[in-house]
Amino acid sequence: MENEHNFIDQQEYEPVDFRKKISWKIAVAGAALSLIFSAVTIGTYFSHRSEQQSAEAASVFGTDSSALGGLTTDDTSWVPAGYTAWSNDSTVAWKWAQGSCSEYTCNHATFISENGCSNFYAAVNFLDASGSVIGYGNATLPSLQPMQTATLEFDDTSDSSKTAEMSQINCY
Repeated sequence: MENEHNFIDQQEYEPVDFRKKISWKIAVAGAALSLIFSAVTIGTYFSHRSEQQSAEAASVFGTDSSALGGLTTDDTSWVPAGYTAWSNDSTVAWKWAQGSCSEYTCNHATFISENGCSNFYAAVNFLDASGSVIGYGNATLPSLQPMQTATLEFDDTSDSSKTAEMSQINCY
């Protein structure tokens, strides 16, 4: 019986390893934060996707933009003289610009966004003398502030195009 009592006493007085407790708490907190960030990311993705689908539905079905809560707008009164509103997003306008090319044939375009964007992408198709697409060039910006202009260069590294056409503009 005395032996049994010593065993119990030893268990009660064993040193507690605080590192295990702390590492467990850190692991639980990390998992919780990971779940929270995942939920926010997924929510943001689906929210943005829903806005895109609503805007696409409006353009396909000819819905008035006011019915969509202002997600899209056909108002181009903000577009500066000389610019053309982009057909898929009238909150962005562009025009061809003059500029010198360093090594290849290139084209320059100036862009402006009514509301700004956190990511900006533009692409051009390069055309030969008969108007056939023979290549493309693209450019990106990490952001474009409301009513800020940006001039981008599109290089034809094949050095064989005669003209170019704007093929895509995305402002998110």
